[in-house]
Amino acid sequence: YGFAFTSASSNNILSNLTINPSSSSSAIGVYSISGNNNTLANSTISTNNSNGYGIYLSASSQSWTIFNNTVNTTGSSAYAIFIGNASVNSTNITKNTLNVSGPSAQGINLSGTSNNTIANNTIWVNATNGTGLRADAASNNNSVYYNNFTSGFYFINNSKI
Repeated sequence: YGFAFTSASSNNILSNLTINPSSSSSAIGVYSISGNNNTLANSTISTNNSNGYGIYLSASSQSWTIFNNTVNTTGSSAYAIFIGNASVNSTNITKNTLNVSGPSAQGINLSGTSNNTIANNTIWVNATNGTGLRADAASNNNSVYYNNFTSGFYFINNSKI
């Protein structure tokens, strides 16, 4: 991990960072498991692995602000931002530039999460079967507006958004 947040990690601000985690098979730039009310802003995150995650929020990571970052991920299963857990809610993802490349690359993946705002982002996907924004059937009440999706197999993959 570049940075990892646990349950005791709340009300932090990460800003103006360059994060390049290294691993032979998977890497995560910023990972949160139960970290709440944190902000990641004005930073650059790059991963280049078979399973790369720029930002991964999991298990009760509430009320994050992800603002004005550049995330570059490359790999067969690359994710710029992955929000995955029913208890991860109320994240604000705004004014980011997300660049993902790989056969099944995804810009933003919402997995069982609700009440998030995704606005004014530029999401570039270079993938044969990739997705700019994917939300599974368990994701509800997410607000998505004023985003710029380029390339990719799907721009938005879910009828609930």
